[in-house]
This record gives sequence, structure tokens and C-alpha cells, in this order.
Amino acid sequence: MFRVILALALGLTGLAFIAPPALAEEAGAEQKCGPANFDRDAEKAVCIKVSVNLEGRATDCEVAISSGDSAFDQQSCEMAEQRGRWRPALDSSGQPELQDAYLWLSAGLDGDPMAHPKQPAIPYRYPARARRNGEEGDVGIEATVGLDGRVRRCVVTQSSGSAILDDASCAQMTRYGRFIVPLDEAGNPTEQTFSQILRWRLSEVPTATGENSPAVQP
Repeated sequence: MFRVILALALGLTGLAFIAPPALAEEAGAEQKCGPANFDRDAEKAVCIKVSVNLEGRATDCEVAISSGDSAFDQQSCEMAEQRGRWRPALDSSGQPELQDAYLWLSAGLDGDPMAHPKQPAIPYRYPARARRNGEEGDVGIEATVGLDGRVRRCVVTQSSGSAILDDASCAQMTRYGRFIVPLDEAGNPTEQTFSQILRWRLSEVPTATGENSPAVQP
């Protein structure tokens, strides 16, 4: 029996992965799904798109990038609809609103537990003024994590064209980011600098992707 594990696309970066045979079934699916952060031993993986209601539950599911196995794709959607729970997005007045979320699910055929990314998503919140203005865009940031696991420096390296989104990206990274500090060869904590692209879309959960991001504290 396939054992399926969820890996939210938001914030799950910095892990090695092997892309599965994939069939893009939605325009821009690769960008929306983000890096496929599943274990190297995963037999297959699918990225799905779920519609999240005001209570944070999935009300609809469709395949964004197929695993190549229609039965597994269907099973993944069914599990997300039955068990998936999300933090609802908020509108400009602070009220919950409908949203779409993208996530990877992977499965192995052996009996060993599959590796699962430890880090939860950083809870990025869409700036109310940017939402009212209909502003969207991708923001590139570079952040440095100090020895205490907190972000001590953050700069925008790629502007979205929206000063509000640019400012919010570093402000929220600094406020919410809590990372597992890497150790050097002697076992001492070290600072780490990494880069991410934050994708802000009005109809989606904000997502962050990057290749060298440290793990977020659970």
C-alpha cells in the first residue's frame, strides 16, 4: 500500500530532490508548485492544487503536475480533501477568504518511513494595502541567519515592482523566520546567508522557493 506524505510547497526549500516523471497539467504549474522537496527514495510524486474554504479545509482538488500514475494522483487528492488543514488567507479587513494552495505528495513502495521535511511554512501574510491595490509580483530576497536562528539581515535583491510587497517580504521574513542553525565541522553554530524568491499572488497562498535555505524550526 502506498503511504502518502504531505509537503507544503511554501517554505520547503534547501533539500536535495530528484524530480519524478511529470506531466504539467496546468499553465505555470512548475512555478506554482515550487521545488519538489521529497526524499530521494520516493517512487513517485504529484503536485496538486486544492481550493481552501474559510474553515481551512480543501473543497476541491485537481492535479497540477502528475506523477504519471492516475490512481496515485487520485488517491493523493482524496487524502488532501479528507485530511488537509490550512490556515485561511485574510482579506484587507482581516476576514478569512477563499484561496488556492499547491503542495507535493510523494510515496514509496518499501516499508521504511519516508523522510519528511521538518520545517513548517513561514506564515507570510498578504499586505492589506497591496491586496486592496491589486498588487502582485515576485520578490527576491537575501537573508542572513544569526547564531540564535533569527534573521539578522534581509535585503531585497529583486523587486516585484511593488514597494509594499518588497518591504513586506523582508519584514515578515525577519519577524517570523526561525531557523535551525547549521553547525561547522567542529560542531559550532554558524551564520548562514541564503536567497529566496517570494511569490505574491492575490488568489494564492504566498510561496517561497530557494535552493540553499536553512531548515525552519518546527
